[in-house]
Amino acid sequence: NGASVLLSWNTPANTVSYQLKRGTTVLNATGTSHTDSSVVAGESYSYTLKACNSAGACSAEATATIAVPAIPAVPTVTAVFRGASVLVSWNAPTGATSYQVQRNGTAVSTSGNSYTDTAINGNTGYTYTVKACNSNNQCSAAGTATAAIPDAPMFQVDATGPNTITIQVGNVYAWSVEEEAFPGVWNTIEDGSGIGNPQAYTYTRTAGIYTFRLKNCYPITNGCSTSSTKTVLLIGGTPPANPVIEVTST
Repeated sequence: NGASVLLSWNTPANTVSYQLKRGTTVLNATGTSHTDSSVVAGESYSYTLKACNSAGACSAEATATIAVPAIPAVPTVTAVFRGASVLVSWNAPTGATSYQVQRNGTAVSTSGNSYTDTAINGNTGYTYTVKACNSNNQCSAAGTATAAIPDAPMFQVDATGPNTITIQVGNVYAWSVEEEAFPGVWNTIEDGSGIGNPQAYTYTRTAGIYTFRLKNCYPITNGCSTSSTKTVLLIGGTPPANPVIEVTST
């Protein structure tokens, strides 16, 4: 499991050897340190050490105990698309002091219990894994979460008759269709949240130039794609009555 305990001690005068035990198990003690690699994470251990002279006479036992940190549980990970980024967050399992986070298999730098991914592209899926590690850098198995990024939607805006504009929306979760009232000022004119089916909307307008935009959203997230924007020129006015054709034989 990768856990180990490092024991170290001083050298009393006249010492030529040591007797080191873990419980009743005799350990090999040379020099002034020993690494015990047979310990298990989450367990506690007691060690005793005697210093002995050349005649074999040994000191009283020195004792030391240690609790080896347990490997944290697998963290629960969530990934939420928020428009221009993905917010990845996770809980803090007991004993976790750091985390190893990967995005599509590549390590990313983070601190605390969250990571904001701003390097995302539309119509792309991302997988995030998080391992919780203890103070000995022993880590849990990975918790996993995925996020699917919607692409900017395709939609059509046409002048379909005098004073009439028709907007056709494809098979997307359109949270809103917006119309530009003034430069940079948008009004929501249609709420198609969660529909997920092709839609057609018809509006009556006077002659002029009109700009609309639409975002592709998923109902389980809190964000949308970048906007698709369309502009249409509408010729207004009342059309003439239908002409009457007379045919005369000459």
